[in-house]
Amino acid sequence: MIKKIMQKIREFNNTKSLEANNLITFKTSNSIHTNRTNELLSDNIELSAIPDVFQLLLGNNEKVKLQSAENLNYVMSTLNSSQLIKVDKIFRERVSYEWSYDWRTKDPKELLHPLMSEEEKVTILGLSSFHPNGYFREKAIKALSNMETGHEIPYLLIRINDWVRTIRSSSKEHLLRYLTPKHSMNFINNLPLVLRLGECSREEHIDVINAVVSLLSSSESSQNLISGLQSPDSKVRLACYKIIIKTRILDNKSIINYLIKDTNPYNRLFVLRNIKQDITPDEFTDISQLLLHDKFAQIRILALETLYAFQPEGAIDTLEKGLFDRNQSVRSLSRYLLSKHKKYDFAEIYRDAIRKNEQLYSSICGLGETGNSSDSKIISTFMINDTIKIVKASINALARLDFQEYEEELIFIIKDERVGISKAARNVLYKRIDVSDADTIYEIFKQAIYDHVKINTCILLCSLSKWEAIRYIIEFCADENDSISALGQNAIENWKAKYNCSFTTPTKKQIVGIRKSIMDYGKSIKDSDRDFIEFSIKYFCN
Repeated sequence: MIKKIMQKIREFNNTKSLEANNLITFKTSNSIHTNRTNELLSDNIELSAIPDVFQLLLGNNEKVKLQSAENLNYVMSTLNSSQLIKVDKIFRERVSYEWSYDWRTKDPKELLHPLMSEEEKVTILGLSSFHPNGYFREKAIKALSNMETGHEIPYLLIRINDWVRTIRSSSKEHLLRYLTPKHSMNFINNLPLVLRLGECSREEHIDVINAVVSLLSSSESSQNLISGLQSPDSKVRLACYKIIIKTRILDNKSIINYLIKDTNPYNRLFVLRNIKQDITPDEFTDISQLLLHDKFAQIRILALETLYAFQPEGAIDTLEKGLFDRNQSVRSLSRYLLSKHKKYDFAEIYRDAIRKNEQLYSSICGLGETGNSSDSKIISTFMINDTIKIVKASINALARLDFQEYEEELIFIIKDERVGISKAARNVLYKRIDVSDADTIYEIFKQAIYDHVKINTCILLCSLSKWEAIRYIIEFCADENDSISALGQNAIENWKAKYNCSFTTPTKKQIVGIRKSIMDYGKSIKDSDRDFIEFSIKYFCN
């Protein structure tokens, strides 16, 4: 569909012409229509293109006007509540300052055309209600109030929190007219905007929120509210859950039936937390296995806590399996709850699993969390494993159990051709290396053939102490690799910002290194940065 629209736009662009007296010049319109409309209709919608396409409505060319309205209506119909609020913000920031136009004396209806559909007209008036000019916004709200499609509702919900009191009052007055079962689905589709009013501070909107909740929980509209639990928009589903839980339209069992089908983990977690106190053992049993195997770790944690609350003894087997969960928090909770019953040697449990080559990833992680330095020898054997996640688990475990003994090995594995392993090594080394490691890491940087190795060693060298890091930072700014030079420039800014956080004195060796770096690579940094660094070491040279 989008490709067909794009093709029509391209074909039209080749034949269109604008009259000389248009409010928008030919050159401007052609540029906007070609570039910004393409961005507007791309798979990744460029929201900043919306005001530019909206600007085309000011012209006198009928074809441009109608096509712009069609495109705007199509795009606005695909936006969720968060994106709609962003568009409102973009309009406020840009329109009045970029367009030379007397909006105060104009009427949004002038942007409309008899051949536009009702939905297109609502979209144009709705976007007009985003305008930074208060007089123009107020006229747009008045014009919207004469429409009866229900698509006016999101624009009115946003303007209820307008910074102009008269617009707030007018928007509220017009919105309340829609509080009928006929428009319940329109309110459901915009529930995130309704509940957002509770967070707005310009005025109390609790009466509007309560009125909408009352409408949707009524016998005439409650089925529509329940159907909202199947909305493709996860935020709409979450808002429906909130109202249903608050008003008790559905019992826990019915809510759970919808919950287990919800693809959004945050929705599942929110609902479980809010019905946890009221859920019965039988209701929990029906879904316990689904929850215990949920992909989202926080839900597995909640499931374990609930299971243990209902059946402390019966939960032992499940908790013992939880010792080998892929998530650290789940493993930690399992150990904590098990330790309430008897004394476990968790480290030995993990050692035994490793010896048996069972659940290696979780076993290595678990041993790293519960073992001691003597376990490092067992874990170090897996540093040459072919499976990336096993190596990453070993890196983290060794860093926990005996970093000093295995620091050199951890530094050298940063050269690994596998991105994930190199990054895992960087993460455990970050802020733990010192000047004694600098030469080795720098040598790895110079000899690196993989970009990820250069980036990881660059980050480590930038994390060194104040006077040790700066000579490397200056050199990185001159690197031909754009990623490295960008890291260098960012590191200089951080170095300057944190300069007064440390009052250590540079050594003569460090000063010599800094001066040499400035001499060799100083042209690659800003003059002001070079002056700052030179001034910083000036008084330490005597």
